[in-house]
Amino acid sequence: MFIEIPALYIGKPGEWILAGQMVYKLDDGRLIVLPKGFISDLATIPWLITFLIRRNGANRLAAILHDWLYSNLDEYPYTRAQADSLFRQAMAWTSVPAWERWLIWLGVRVGGWAFFYNWKNIFKGII
Repeated sequence: MFIEIPALYIGKPGEWILAGQMVYKLDDGRLIVLPKGFISDLATIPWLITFLIRRNGANRLAAILHDWLYSNLDEYPYTRAQADSLFRQAMAWTSVPAWERWLIWLGVRVGGWAFFYNWKNIFKGII
C-alpha cells in the first residue's frame, strides 16, 4: 500500500516529477522509497485503447512505482515478473478496476520487456 503520496508536477512533455518522496509498503513490511524528483512517464498506453484506459488515471501511482522498479534494479533487484506483479498489486490498492488491472498487467507482460532491458542497459554502471 502507498503510505506516502506526494504531489506531481509536470516537467518536459510526457514527464511527471515527484514533488516529494513516495513510499510503498510491501505485504511483508518492507518499504520501497522513491525519491523526490523521480521522473516518470506514467503508464504507456497504446493509442488504440486510450478510450478504455487513461494514462493519468487511477493507475498513475502504480505506474510511477513500476517505472522506479524497472529503473532501479540495483537497489530493488526484482525480476521483471516480480515488478509487474507489484504493479498489479499497487493498482489494486488505488482502486483500479479488476478488468483494467488485468489489461494493463497483460500489456506490461507482453511489451514491458523492451523497457525493462532498456533501463538495465541505460543505467548499468551509472546508478
